Amino acid sequence: MDLSAEVETAISEAGTIAKSDYVRWSQGDLATRARVYALTASHWSRIQPAPEMAEHCAFMAEYLVECLLMDPPADDFVHSGFDAGHEIATWLKHLANDADRKAVVADVARRLATAYKTSDAKTRNRIETGALEHALEGQNVRPFFSFWASDPILMEAYGPALRWGLAHE
Repeated sequence: MDLSAEVETAISEAGTIAKSDYVRWSQGDLATRARVYALTASHWSRIQPAPEMAEHCAFMAEYLVECLLMDPPADDFVHSGFDAGHEIATWLKHLANDADRKAVVADVARRLATAYKTSDAKTRNRIETGALEHALEGQNVRPFFSFWASDPILMEAYGPALRWGLAHE
């Protein structure tokens, strides 16, 4: 059985899911990781022992940023680029309220900055309009992206995205 099928079976069944399976699946291909993302959204309490939150946040960041940048065709599990951008924004607004998770927000802000600087125009647009605009709707997220204002490349996206965020907070 392939890894994606294993995760789908775990989603459809009841009972405990071994953390070792979560770890193995979370290192799979994009289709498998999309299923792990869905699994953890609805069956987190079944994973035993529970993964460390830092470990899970790293998984989520890797998966969502990859989807945002690669813009894969969406299906019942895989996020398109814009869907991933919206997920990132929602997730960052949630994490920024948790003092223990602020390092994750800062890390994602840095990842998005690096990606923006090295991406083509279409990918930059997804980062700006799919993730950044909506993340900056949250006042508590804005400080993590403020360094974008002083970078000549990042400010291209930051200014319009901040205006959007302020208009939609």
